[in-house]
Amino acid sequence: MSTPFVIWTMQRTGGTTLTTLLKSFSEYPSLQHEPFNVERKLGWILQNWGANRDTAKMQSDISAALSDRPIIKHCYELVPEALNLALMKATSELGYRHIILDRRAEDLRILSLELAKQTGAWGKTAAEDVYRDIKSGEKTLAPLSLQQALDHLDRCHTRRLSLAKQMKESGLSPLVVHFEDVYTDPIAGKKRVREILSFVELNPLDFQNGRQRVAKALRTQGQNTESIMDLLPNLSVVKDKLQTAQKSQSFNFETCFL
Repeated sequence: MSTPFVIWTMQRTGGTTLTTLLKSFSEYPSLQHEPFNVERKLGWILQNWGANRDTAKMQSDISAALSDRPIIKHCYELVPEALNLALMKATSELGYRHIILDRRAEDLRILSLELAKQTGAWGKTAAEDVYRDIKSGEKTLAPLSLQQALDHLDRCHTRRLSLAKQMKESGLSPLVVHFEDVYTDPIAGKKRVREILSFVELNPLDFQNGRQRVAKALRTQGQNTESIMDLLPNLSVVKDKLQTAQKSQSFNFETCFL
């Protein structure tokens, strides 16, 4: 029998594709992605906490909501740190394993996020029509806010540091996975996915068409935001500033859990 797992990630890091693939092999129940976001299935837990700041009640509510141990994809930068800590404690007590999915190219992640906000295209299907109109010139992209992008970079850096600190203090040893190691090269990506499956005690060879399912997921992932990125009027300026700022932060999850 495999183990339930929670993927700790951020928006535009390939979490939806990876979680959907892993869930297809797991015997544990499914749960809406990012379920604790205010507008999602378990958002009421966050709303209640926001109204009364009763952390103990939030802890018990999360534990009860996860009693059947569903698979979770959680964007930890979108919710208060108190909820992250409560989720960490509840899932650990329920026997979950923890996976951190990060992205080395933070500039590309943030650019992808800002483009999604501007175009309204949050998935592959929605992106096809929108991107076609942008490439044809029917629609044009507006310049991105440099300050907004830099502020987001700083907030997410702070959240990474906090997540690492909370996990270390909780005695957890998460599996750290990077977007680039899964999605950049098909051969290396399939190997990395097999390692992730092994971490939660699953083997794609135990399932019909397991290898093919992994290959298809990696081949068809994402909405290819980079195909329209060059059409941003101020791309080079924003990208250069983000890269410079990221270098000054110098953080890597892998070194935290050696």
